Amino acid sequence: MNIARVKIKDIIRKIRTDSDISRTKLGIKCNRAEETIKNLENENDPKWSTVMAIASALDMNLGNLNPCIGKPAPKKKD
Repeated sequence: MNIARVKIKDIIRKIRTDSDISRTKLGIKCNRAEETIKNLENENDPKWSTVMAIASALDMNLGNLNPCIGKPAPKKKD
């Protein structure tokens, strides 16, 4: 998998399902509707406030959300 193509929605869905947390339960934990969680996992441009609420509920940080954070920038070709 090309790391540049990994999207926040995919990371959240994977962590949620790997943790065996339903959308309903996650919605309760982060004070969002189940439909909001479903929409986030299916949209390309989720609301940042919702992403951060979900990250907090899943005990995630920005490094978990963006696999490119903390990685060296790609070298430019001459």
